[in-house]
Amino acid sequence: MGASELGIYRMKSIGYWLLLIGLIAWVPVGSAATSITNGGNYSYGANLGWIDWRGNTNNGAVIAVTNAQNGYYYCAGYIYAANVGWISLGSGSPVNGYAYGNSSASDYGLNLDTAGNLRGYAYGANIGWINFENTGGARIDLTSGRFSGYAWSANCGWLSLSNTYAVLQTDMGRFQPGTYAQTYINGLLRQANGSYLLYGAAGTNITYTVWASTNLGSASWVNLGSVTSGALGGFQYIDSGAAAFRQRFYRLSYP
Repeated sequence: MGASELGIYRMKSIGYWLLLIGLIAWVPVGSAATSITNGGNYSYGANLGWIDWRGNTNNGAVIAVTNAQNGYYYCAGYIYAANVGWISLGSGSPVNGYAYGNSSASDYGLNLDTAGNLRGYAYGANIGWINFENTGGARIDLTSGRFSGYAWSANCGWLSLSNTYAVLQTDMGRFQPGTYAQTYINGLLRQANGSYLLYGAAGTNITYTVWASTNLGSASWVNLGSVTSGALGGFQYIDSGAAAFRQRFYRLSYP
């Protein structure tokens, strides 16, 4: 692949590792490495206090983890409030594949439409449902990545997504058009049928080739197919054959 190699991702039963070309280092990541910027990671509720959207980094919020379909992206990961603990933004596996239905306890989460509006539900065991509704006007500026508006909790009232004292912001810079150097493989999600969902962020509307191998040092890389990033740069690829392997490495190439 040479200079066109974008990264290598390893699927193994005990964990995942990511190697980005040029870093020359293995970086441990969790199943949902956050896309929230460091220093732009807090929202606030008067009755709840500060809410950290980076969580513990490896399990923080991931914004727009898939290509847009029917006008929607979906989000995943967790946010954390010292007073109520972890709050889920969704499982990362909406039933229809592109947006949470928010009609059942098994298919809820936060959606992002292509106009930047955040709609849907987050859930915490100690706080209940948090509603991102039209009234609160929760949204993301798709140029800067800055959040604005409010979300509503029946138990804690309105939660401000950005305010005078703190800014909540996702890294939209990597969702802008650019070269493969701006590509991120954010994580892997194991699906109920044993397949793996590989997801990340890149330049917008770029088609990549997805490769897999059972041995990092092997020349036998298999072309699994292609994936195209969406209008915000998010992409996902499902490896339906992953269950047949004890471990597997992934990489993307462009063009």
